[in-house]
Amino acid sequence: MSKKHYIVFIGAQAALSEELRSLEKRFVNTVVIAPARKKKVPEICKNTIDTAQSELFQQLKSLPSNAEVARLTVWTYEPTSLAELEDIWQGFGKSAWVQKIPQSLKDKVSQTTNYIQNEIKKILPSIHHISKAIYSNRARTPLSLPLENFNSKITNELSSFWYNKLDEEEIKYTIKDLTNRLSQTKNLTKGGFIDERSLIFSPCKNGELHGLPHPTGNTCSAFINGRFRFGAAIFPGFHYDVTSKTGNLKIILKRSDGEIRDMAPEKRKNINIFPNDHLLPEK
Repeated sequence: MSKKHYIVFIGAQAALSEELRSLEKRFVNTVVIAPARKKKVPEICKNTIDTAQSELFQQLKSLPSNAEVARLTVWTYEPTSLAELEDIWQGFGKSAWVQKIPQSLKDKVSQTTNYIQNEIKKILPSIHHISKAIYSNRARTPLSLPLENFNSKITNELSSFWYNKLDEEEIKYTIKDLTNRLSQTKNLTKGGFIDERSLIFSPCKNGELHGLPHPTGNTCSAFINGRFRFGAAIFPGFHYDVTSKTGNLKIILKRSDGEIRDMAPEKRKNINIFPNDHLLPEK
């Protein structure tokens, strides 16, 4: 099955929603998701973000479990407040490459569509470097780490808009720098990476890609985060075998749906954690 690029637009008015679908003819294997917002609904708000997530979820859920997906980019006019940016990042920051469109193009339907067309050509090489790290370098890259459960300065940085305004060469340098920094935390005995809670995250080997190909979690967001990371597809089944330097896992973990899980009563020595923070076995 052909790999697809999902282009999601948040907060489109009706005319733009219709016009954006022309991008499906301008690019091969492209799916545009641009739900039209109601007139009195703000462009960037929980309603428009949740609606975009829901429509993307329905598209992805309808695919066979082994279907290959490739890219996810999310577009919206440049936020006018920090709160708007935080809402977008909360919704799509882990999964998508988020691209802002100048406010000067607002309400200019054709110009907005042409802008997206031109920008896609510029950003795809950068997303390719992310994809290469997540696929070929998945056992060493920090880009696949569970952002909620691996506690470190690296994941704190990746949880922010880290690639904003970086060009292709800067993306390559940043990925290399983050990878080198992560390698300094490597546990020589178990071959995993140690976080600030003395948890050891050991990347699974190729023969251990068990469990769900793309862990879904219980929400639209968890499902999408199980498929994509920063605009690139996550390697199916990839996860970390997590143990503690101190014995049993006597810590609090966060599940992919945001709920917490106290591991102390379970007296477990290890658990599998996927990039979207899906935990196996489930409680």
